[in-house]
Amino acid sequence: MVAVASAAKVQPLAPNLPSHRDPYYAGKWQKPKANRYADAVSPGTGESLGKVVDGSAADAEAAIAAAKAAFREWRRVLPLERAKMLRAIADVLRKNGDELAMPASSPR
Repeated sequence: MVAVASAAKVQPLAPNLPSHRDPYYAGKWQKPKANRYADAVSPGTGESLGKVVDGSAADAEAAIAAAKAAFREWRRVLPLERAKMLRAIADVLRKNGDELAMPASSPR
Protein backbone atom coordinates (compact mmCIF):
# COMPACT_ATOMS: atom_id res chain seq x y z
CA MET A 1 0.00 0.00 0.00
CA VAL A 2 1.29 3.46 -0.88
CA ALA A 3 1.64 5.78 2.11
CA VAL A 4 2.16 9.46 2.78
CA ALA A 5 4.87 10.16 5.33
CA SER A 6 4.49 13.08 7.67
CA ALA A 7 6.27 14.17 10.82
CA ALA A 8 3.45 12.73 12.92
CA LYS A 9 2.55 9.47 11.17
CA VAL A 10 2.35 7.53 7.92
CA GLN A 11 -1.04 7.70 6.21
CA PRO A 12 -2.20 5.25 3.54
CA LEU A 13 -3.16 6.84 0.21
CA ALA A 14 -5.71 4.23 -0.87
CA PRO A 15 -8.57 5.38 1.42
CA ASN A 16 -8.27 8.90 -0.02
CA LEU A 17 -8.47 7.90 -3.68
CA PRO A 18 -11.73 8.59 -5.52
CA SER A 19 -14.03 5.63 -5.98
CA HIS A 20 -15.31 6.91 -9.36
CA ARG A 21 -12.78 7.39 -12.15
CA ASP A 22 -15.05 7.90 -15.17
CA PRO A 23 -16.13 11.32 -16.48
CA TYR A 24 -19.12 12.99 -14.83
CA TYR A 25 -21.40 15.19 -16.89
CA ALA A 26 -25.10 15.52 -17.70
CA GLY A 27 -25.85 14.63 -14.09
CA LYS A 28 -24.29 11.15 -14.03
CA TRP A 29 -21.13 9.11 -14.39
CA GLN A 30 -20.45 8.34 -18.04
CA LYS A 31 -18.53 5.57 -19.73
CA PRO A 32 -15.67 7.02 -21.78
CA LYS A 33 -16.49 7.15 -25.50
CA ALA A 34 -13.24 5.46 -26.57
CA ASN A 35 -13.20 3.19 -23.50
CA ARG A 36 -9.53 4.03 -22.91
CA TYR A 37 -7.89 4.12 -19.51
CA ALA A 38 -4.37 5.04 -18.41
CA ASP A 39 -2.43 4.19 -15.28
CA ALA A 40 -2.09 7.17 -12.90
CA VAL A 41 1.31 7.12 -11.21
CA SER A 42 2.34 8.90 -8.03
CA PRO A 43 5.11 11.34 -8.92
CA GLY A 44 6.46 10.99 -5.39
CA THR A 45 6.79 7.20 -5.30
CA GLY A 46 6.31 5.98 -8.87
CA GLU A 47 3.61 3.60 -7.63
CA SER A 48 0.31 3.09 -9.40
CA LEU A 49 -2.71 5.01 -8.12
CA GLY A 50 -5.01 3.01 -10.38
CA LYS A 51 -6.65 3.53 -13.73
CA VAL A 52 -8.09 6.86 -14.88
CA VAL A 53 -9.91 7.80 -18.07
CA ASP A 54 -7.79 8.66 -21.08
CA GLY A 55 -10.41 11.02 -22.48
CA SER A 56 -10.96 11.50 -26.18
CA ALA A 57 -12.21 14.44 -28.22
CA ALA A 58 -15.61 12.73 -28.25
CA ASP A 59 -15.63 12.75 -24.42
CA ALA A 60 -14.85 16.47 -24.40
CA GLU A 61 -17.52 17.20 -27.01
CA ALA A 62 -20.15 15.27 -25.02
CA ALA A 63 -19.25 17.15 -21.82
CA ILE A 64 -19.34 20.50 -23.63
CA ALA A 65 -22.76 19.70 -25.12
CA ALA A 66 -24.05 18.76 -21.66
CA ALA A 67 -22.67 22.00 -20.19
CA LYS A 68 -24.34 24.08 -22.91
CA ALA A 69 -27.67 22.35 -22.26
CA ALA A 70 -27.33 22.88 -18.51
CA PHE A 71 -26.50 26.56 -19.01
CA ARG A 72 -29.80 27.11 -20.85
CA GLU A 73 -31.56 26.08 -17.62
CA TRP A 74 -29.07 27.73 -15.23
CA ARG A 75 -29.46 31.19 -16.76
CA ARG A 76 -33.16 31.12 -15.84
CA VAL A 77 -32.43 30.46 -12.15
CA LEU A 78 -32.88 33.53 -9.95
CA PRO A 79 -29.69 34.94 -8.38
CA LEU A 80 -30.67 34.05 -4.79
CA GLU A 81 -31.38 30.46 -5.84
CA ARG A 82 -28.04 30.31 -7.66
CA ALA A 83 -26.31 31.52 -4.50
CA LYS A 84 -27.97 28.74 -2.45
CA MET A 85 -26.87 26.13 -4.99
CA LEU A 86 -23.31 27.45 -5.10
CA ARG A 87 -23.09 27.40 -1.29
CA ALA A 88 -24.28 23.78 -1.31
CA ILE A 89 -21.64 22.92 -3.93
CA ALA A 90 -18.97 24.64 -1.82
CA ASP A 91 -20.04 22.54 1.19
CA VAL A 92 -19.66 19.33 -0.82
CA LEU A 93 -16.24 20.42 -2.10
CA ARG A 94 -15.06 21.19 1.44
CA LYS A 95 -16.44 17.88 2.73
CA ASN A 96 -14.71 15.87 -0.01
CA GLY A 97 -11.57 17.96 -0.41
CA ASP A 98 -9.15 15.15 0.41
CA GLU A 99 -10.67 12.81 -2.16
CA LEU A 100 -10.82 15.53 -4.81
CA ALA A 101 -7.24 16.67 -4.27
CA MET A 102 -5.59 13.27 -3.95
CA PRO A 103 -5.12 12.36 -7.63
CA ALA A 104 -3.50 15.71 -8.38
CA SER A 105 -1.10 15.79 -5.47
CA SER A 106 2.05 13.87 -4.74
CA PRO A 107 2.91 12.25 -1.41
CA ARG A 108 4.93 14.36 0.98
